[in-house]
Amino acid sequence: MTGGLHRRDSRADDRTDTVSSMSAPDSTDAIFAEYADDLRAAFEQLRSAGGGTQDHRRALKAVVNEVYSVREYRQGPKEKRQPYWDIVAGSDAGKITQGVAFLRGVLTHHLTRPVLPASRPLYPGPDLYPGPDMFPGVNYVWLTADEIRAVHTVTTSETQSFAHYESHVGGRTVLPTLRAAVGFLLDDVNVAKLRHV
Repeated sequence: MTGGLHRRDSRADDRTDTVSSMSAPDSTDAIFAEYADDLRAAFEQLRSAGGGTQDHRRALKAVVNEVYSVREYRQGPKEKRQPYWDIVAGSDAGKITQGVAFLRGVLTHHLTRPVLPASRPLYPGPDLYPGPDMFPGVNYVWLTADEIRAVHTVTTSETQSFAHYESHVGGRTVLPTLRAAVGFLLDDVNVAKLRHV
């Protein structure tokens, strides 16, 4: 419990934050600091989870849920969301964030597939390995938009977020896209100015 507000799930405070570049914009904002800590912890848990395991599936679900929660906090109530959407419209990382948030309603064991960089090269581009989010051996890519449509019916209210999934998330490697979403929500200076309690 923080400041009289209940979070949907609490986590132990003894986790080590190794995503030092992803910091909460204002440590005096206790509500946001809790959301930010939870998002960082979920991201690090996914990075350390073994591929293809139940732990990996659970960690993926947790980080997608945390991206959604922080996104909800950042965009604010319905009548005050336009500034957030204006920032998203001009930002690839914002579109990635919306695409990831869309995934919250899709079954998490249907979101990704493994790929071996040696058998299916992930270049040219930023997805070269090894790197902070790419490892020798198995890595994961998000399902394509067509593959998502095969397991999930996109509702009218999801159309815009799904369009961002299709253009900025589907078929790309999981950890770099999640890192972009986390960075957008926690570090983007324009997003940081949005305060909703």
